[in-house]
Amino acid sequence: DAALDNGDGIDEIWVAGGTYLPTYRMDQEPGFGEVGDNPRAVVFVPRGNVEVYGGFAGDETERNQRDFNANPTIISGDLNGDDLPNWQNREDNAYVLFLLSVDEGLGGCSDSPGLADVEVIGPITLDGITIRGGYNNSGYVDGVGYTCWRNGEGVAISAHPNDDNWIEHRLTLRDTIVMDNFAGNNYNSNSGR
Repeated sequence: DAALDNGDGIDEIWVAGGTYLPTYRMDQEPGFGEVGDNPRAVVFVPRGNVEVYGGFAGDETERNQRDFNANPTIISGDLNGDDLPNWQNREDNAYVLFLLSVDEGLGGCSDSPGLADVEVIGPITLDGITIRGGYNNSGYVDGVGYTCWRNGEGVAISAHPNDDNWIEHRLTLRDTIVMDNFAGNNYNSNSGR
């Protein structure tokens, strides 16, 4: 997450093969609609103007030396490493893996000082990455209502309208696999896998 923040003007991030879990805590900022500690409320928040390349062994000096088939780079929502086939043991997975923006009209986000942390400011490229294990089964929080960041269908990558206008996020996926994710909620029947 620190590299994705792009505060130092990083243009490219090279990621070694391995499994990576999201770490940005949405439950640490009350304005995002979470109540109390929620270990599933973690995401990656890319700030934009950055290209993320997976598949490195760690000794490359040129991007074209990587091999994302031999060194798979996995962004996973399986926080406990216990997913089983047929959607078993998914209720403890991260809701959303990449968050591009939030719906400011829900869950008090319009008052949140953390909003600037989750607004993408430029184009993003994900290349040679596998995104799996997100399980966004509910955007509703008792006592709050629908949260502004996990409300809706987004699971692998989530973005919301801002002030009734859609934000153009300019996300490019190349040699990227999005698989084994679930998005659904308790207020409509649409879901995706």
